[in-house]
Amino acid sequence: MTATPDQFPGRTRVFSRVGVRLEVAHDVLGAVISHFAEQLGHERDAQTPRLDKINTAQQMIKEVKDIREQLDPADPERIEKTIAWLSPYARHLYATDVQTPEAQQRAKQFEQANASLGLEGLQVSLDDLVVQARVIDGFWTTEQAVDWYRERAKQ
Repeated sequence: MTATPDQFPGRTRVFSRVGVRLEVAHDVLGAVISHFAEQLGHERDAQTPRLDKINTAQQMIKEVKDIREQLDPADPERIEKTIAWLSPYARHLYATDVQTPEAQQRAKQFEQANASLGLEGLQVSLDDLVVQARVIDGFWTTEQAVDWYRERAKQ
C-alpha cells in the first residue's frame, strides 16, 4: 500500500515546490553574485586597480544580496518574478557561444554608455544591466527596453 499526503493531516510535507523554486532563485542569484565577485577579484589583482570598477562590482553584489534577502517562501509570486527577470541575465553572463557582430556592436555601445554614465557620477543598476543584456542578446528591441523604463517610471 502506498502512502498518500492526505493520510498524514497536519504534518509538514517533505517536498515543497515553493522551496525548490526558492533554491532555483538562490542559484540564479548566486551565479550573478559569482560573476561580480570574479570581476572584483580580477580588478583588485590588476597592476593598477580601477576604483570605479571595484565600486560597481561591490554595488552589484549588494543589490543582488538585497534581492536574495527579500525572497520569502510565503511569497511564491516574487520568487517566480525574480527567476524570470534574472535567469536570462545569468545565462548571458556565462554564455559560451560567440555573439553575432550585431550583438557585439550593441555590447560595445552599452559599455560606452555605461562608462559615460560613470564619468558623470551616475551608477548603472542591476536592472539596467538586465535590460541591456536582453537587448544585446536580441530578446528585446530597443523599443521594448524603452517601454520597460516607461512602465517602471510610472510605478
